[in-house]
Amino acid sequence: MSEERVRYIRSLQTLVPLHEHTRAIDVDENGKVLVQTRLAAPVDEFGIPRPEIMVDRLMQLMDTEHYVWPGQFDEHHLATPKADFTIVRSPSDGDIGSAFRGLASLKIELPRQMHNFSHAVFELPGRPSVDVMRQAVLEVGQAKQLQSVMNEHLPSYPHTETEQMRRFCMSAIVRALESMKEPEVGMMPPLETLATQGIDQLRLSISSLLRVRRFSKKHLIHPAIRKSQSTRRITAVA
Repeated sequence: MSEERVRYIRSLQTLVPLHEHTRAIDVDENGKVLVQTRLAAPVDEFGIPRPEIMVDRLMQLMDTEHYVWPGQFDEHHLATPKADFTIVRSPSDGDIGSAFRGLASLKIELPRQMHNFSHAVFELPGRPSVDVMRQAVLEVGQAKQLQSVMNEHLPSYPHTETEQMRRFCMSAIVRALESMKEPEVGMMPPLETLATQGIDQLRLSISSLLRVRRFSKKHLIHPAIRKSQSTRRITAVA
């Protein structure tokens, strides 16, 4: 790769050009980025870091309404730093800290410059209690169980489903829900809500809980990295 290309890629990641579009950072005479605004960690009432909270607060810092974020997409763990979570383990829960940190719903794919900006302005989230982390992992595990039920009863291609298949699948899902614990920390919707959804809505609900979401305001994403946005969304900013 040429030096010119390397410099171009790095320029897409640096925060220096961003200072003209937000008062949260400044740049001194030596080109060093100075953070002017620090935000509380984007956590909910349980201390769980939430991508939708982070993105909403980040966008509120922008003075330029239609700023286009450059840099390749990469994955941002909101449960950070890693060392704070990997040390949490016990005989009964195993590596519960790592399991919690690794939940897909606690990650988001961002353009690299936005990723760097979030690290610059947000305080570290701290660590929820072990009870909260255990409950979060349990709830996501229940969502995975529902996905397994759907995979068992429905074909890979929805257009080949029959009405009988859908009825059998819904019956199996209701049975599975009856054996589950009611969600307490919001990592999945209430069981009653899931039980009243149709198959198509249930499929969407479950898949959204189990995948790493992606910043998807298309007009705010550099054209070079807009492809495949139609399949990965974060509802808070879509």
